[in-house]
Amino acid sequence: MTRDLLVAIGLIEIVLVLAGVRALRALWHRRSDPALAARWEHALVARADGVEIAFVERVYQHARRGSKAIIVWLRAGRRQDAWFEGSQERPGRYLLLTGSVGYGPHNDNPDVLFVHSGEVLATLPRRAPKAWRRQQRRLRRRTANAGHAALPRPDSIGPPEP
Repeated sequence: MTRDLLVAIGLIEIVLVLAGVRALRALWHRRSDPALAARWEHALVARADGVEIAFVERVYQHARRGSKAIIVWLRAGRRQDAWFEGSQERPGRYLLLTGSVGYGPHNDNPDVLFVHSGEVLATLPRRAPKAWRRQQRRLRRRTANAGHAALPRPDSIGPPEP
């Protein structure tokens, strides 16, 4: 065989492997999205006075008694320092939480959110909003294909793309 033919066969194999990986990923999403979308929907509905969803953007200190992080509020998009007492938070997760704002002596910041044990009500992975949006699209398509009126498009309650 010539060298060009071997290169072409190698490229075809790479394309086939990538197509297989993409198909498996789509199947995995189709199976796992409904449960994750339901958890995200629950978090959206559970938002109330004092209970909100925040994204853990960065954790800048892990200590024996908790962790310090920068969070981004879902609705407002505002960044805030946070102290999670008694828990070791990880970046890249969404939290349904409550807490109290106070003075943070570690950085002389009067606007630190103090989250005590039990005030993180739910934890969701980074992919939860996308899973919810994919599931909403599937439900709209399924409803439209059934000959019924399509579901209304979700309003802006979902977060912006990270």
